[in-house]
Amino acid sequence: MTAPGMTATVGAPITFTVRKGGGIAIRIKRNATVQGIQVVVVTGPYSKPRTLHTDTGTYPVPVGQWYDMVLPAAFLTRYSDPGVDMNWCIELQIKAIPAAGQAATLEFAEPRVIQGDGAPRVIWAFDDGRADQYSVAYPILKAAGYTGTIAVEWTNVGAVNRCTLDQYKELYAAGWEFIGHHTTQITSLSDADAETVFRGAREWAQNNGFLRGTSHWVWPGGQTDPQKDMIASRYFLTRRKVSPMVNNIIPGVYDPCDTPVYYITQTRPLADAQAYIDRVAANGNTAHFAFHSLTTGTPTAPEDWTVSDFQALVAYAKSKGLSSTSFDETFGISG
Repeated sequence: MTAPGMTATVGAPITFTVRKGGGIAIRIKRNATVQGIQVVVVTGPYSKPRTLHTDTGTYPVPVGQWYDMVLPAAFLTRYSDPGVDMNWCIELQIKAIPAAGQAATLEFAEPRVIQGDGAPRVIWAFDDGRADQYSVAYPILKAAGYTGTIAVEWTNVGAVNRCTLDQYKELYAAGWEFIGHHTTQITSLSDADAETVFRGAREWAQNNGFLRGTSHWVWPGGQTDPQKDMIASRYFLTRRKVSPMVNNIIPGVYDPCDTPVYYITQTRPLADAQAYIDRVAANGNTAHFAFHSLTTGTPTAPEDWTVSDFQALVAYAKSKGLSSTSFDETFGISG
């Protein structure tokens, strides 16, 4: 199932099957009469079904909008029978719990298996939605069989040197995802204005049918504070700052307030980025690169990188067997 429209009603659960070492993330939209979600976990033919109740949340986002319910591998293992043979597939049955005397429905979309196989992967992430991310990065990645992620400044779509909505639609159709971002330092805003930004980022994605990536956020300039992060956590599973280069990402271990990233600047040598890929390939981890603008000339802005270096890095990742992945698949386990 890849599109919205699969519905679970009271007494009619939807069933998903997950292989060993994996979890699952599912986009859910509920009506106002849903009080909770019942999740029944079965981890093998001799395992007793175990019933869990997962609250759908009381934050402003869920009712009538798509949001993520995430069941990572660690969660499924924790609630399995002790000693269960995890070589068996895990079966999940999910249904709505209604308010008394009410009819309740859940609508599901885009179930994704959270990776757990240790295969090396790469996230090609870009901040701001700059025009060259469509005109330059997109064809290079497409030729190599890769997709990308853009942190969209949603109030700046179609502005000078920014991607247009039609370009975003083309990228999304090609498998790209869009995560939340903004032009203004959030720490300079009031709490109410910050919440308007977070809600607006999600609504922009929702209203345009961009479900992939909608549960993730990038702080402008990497600036945040505990109060703003608490507000952002109502809308986003992960909130990336500008963390230092990561030497060894451990699959499944991520800080939701600072997802690990190899941050590209004009002083970052190609050889260093390739060495990072070597470590990722050797350990079966996920490389996460963050770019801004790609230039054919000498980089001028601090976060520019040359097109030639980008092409070489993409080719190197391909030669090392790194497959394409996304925020949803990698960082969806946070939260």
